[in-house]
Amino acid sequence: MGWRSASNRVALGLVMAALIVAAALLMQVPTTFQILGYPGLAMILFILAPGGGAMLAIQIVNHDRAVRPRRRV
Repeated sequence: MGWRSASNRVALGLVMAALIVAAALLMQVPTTFQILGYPGLAMILFILAPGGGAMLAIQIVNHDRAVRPRRRV
């Protein structure tokens, strides 16, 4: 795995962590837009974070398989 792909994953992890923290902070804000009794924007952020995590996991599985170099005869 190269430095670029590792840094991209770290950056994506930080963005998802920021989504979770922002959603937690927004839970305390009173609003008329609600989903299941909770503030709507916070619930949307909570839904996006695991979706991003799942996409990251799928990308890791698909693109990081060890590729054996072909032997030249």
